[in-house]
Amino acid sequence: MLSFHLLSVKDNGVGFDWQNYGLGIADKFAESGRGLSIVSQLVDDLSFNEIGNKVTAAFEQGRTILSLNPYIWLNLQLGYPPCFV
Repeated sequence: MLSFHLLSVKDNGVGFDWQNYGLGIADKFAESGRGLSIVSQLVDDLSFNEIGNKVTAAFEQGRTILSLNPYIWLNLQLGYPPCFV
């Protein structure tokens, strides 16, 4: 049976329209707006509450950086932003 670690972050703001955000299509060279896209590539699951002011990331217990997408791992090692393909 798989076990997961959960990490939730919530703010008091009004939230955002996460259903139309497009996590996988961020410009990898943009100066802002890449955070959730990067996180979505690094975790096993990313979910939002209804109004979009709370995000929860799930990590499989025992997962390591080596189990990530190899292109992401390589770019992180080289100091480049992750590639979104």
